[in-house]
Amino acid sequence: MKAQKEAIKERIVMAALDGFREHLKSSFSEFKKFGLTFSMTHPAFGEAIKGLKTRESIEAAAASCLTEAKIAIDAVAREARVAGARLRIA
Repeated sequence: MKAQKEAIKERIVMAALDGFREHLKSSFSEFKKFGLTFSMTHPAFGEAIKGLKTRESIEAAAASCLTEAKIAIDAVAREARVAGARLRIA
């Protein structure tokens, strides 16, 4: 039973991590043509779900953590676009 619960937690975290990676990739793909790459540390999904018991609470915590990470990615991408626009103007 414990192994099954851990497997469920792992699937939830891996799905959230995949969502993070995909959002990161799509948000910064436009900068590849300039030879720029971006990296960010992945969210602490494990910490977000620590101590939670129900599948619903684990899914909700992972989704919330992913949402926060996507907001951070969008903010960095927005700043990079603004900086790029300034360079083109100068």
